Amino acid sequence: MNQSVIHKNIPVLKPSDTLKQAIALMREMRLEGLPVVNDGKFIGVLLETDVDFNIQEGKSGLEQHVESFVFEKPVVIRVNQHPYEVMKHFDKGPYCFLPVVDNDEKFLGIIFKEDIVDELNEVFRVLEDGTVMEFEVPSEHFRMSEMIRIIEQNDARVLSIASRPSLDSPTGQIITAKLEAQEPFRLQQTLEKIGYPVIYSSANTFEFLDDMTYKAQALLRYLEI
Repeated sequence: MNQSVIHKNIPVLKPSDTLKQAIALMREMRLEGLPVVNDGKFIGVLLETDVDFNIQEGKSGLEQHVESFVFEKPVVIRVNQHPYEVMKHFDKGPYCFLPVVDNDEKFLGIIFKEDIVDELNEVFRVLEDGTVMEFEVPSEHFRMSEMIRIIEQNDARVLSIASRPSLDSPTGQIITAKLEAQEPFRLQQTLEKIGYPVIYSSANTFEFLDDMTYKAQALLRYLEI
């Protein structure tokens, strides 16, 4: 995980703060919750919805201290964790952010879900120009390295590539590749001839028409000879 995405200047709550102070700070920061930190160590996250509910139910008062409030402790993110691992944790709780600690358990800051989405976009080169192709291949005997080699031998470059199980075939898998290709339609034809059927390509109609125009012009030149 890139440390630049960690928000280190977010104010934190102390155990001695009152719930009234906590709510005021959350609303000032426009956050649904804030981390609670004691002597540099992360204790948990106090959510405004939990505080409001307990006050309405008569279980808590505004002058009650944060340390006496029962709150959940979300998963703690290690500073060296990969974005893949971090993203999974966001689906396990109601938090829009997660705390980040170093190897000594010292609180460093928080990270928002959108920060990890942006980082994964960089990993998969989502925002870069390129052609997206999907192939359905048998899981058995398929080698990703062989497909990449063929793609690169045909004047294309793999920007990112990933696989997932096929929903239509229990023994198949879907390969999604983001490619930098000068002639994606020709690359698609080559891959299909070799045995990699393309089930989706973002190469648009204009590229197809350009390819057909090129072939028609070549045929006319041949007929003139």
